[in-house]
Amino acid sequence: MNVTELLADLQTRHDEATARAGELRDQIEHFTAALTETEACLADLATARKVIVELAPAGTEPDPPESNSAYQAIVNAFNQPAPRPGVPGP
Repeated sequence: MNVTELLADLQTRHDEATARAGELRDQIEHFTAALTETEACLADLATARKVIVELAPAGTEPDPPESNSAYQAIVNAFNQPAPRPGVPGP
């Protein structure tokens, strides 16, 4: 392989890597938008749940979430109020 062929091969590989990097950037942009939309939906759902719980008649327990997935457990954990120092828990 002479220098000209080597340089041509390097340019081809560079062009391919540049194209792949562009594809990955496009995917990241798409995933970022989808994540932002999904997080907003989760926040809306948490707000709706909080409002419903607050408006429910006293003494009634809200129905437990239907999903028992690990993901749902994490979401539920984040929806719990943070403990405050010096204030006894429920």
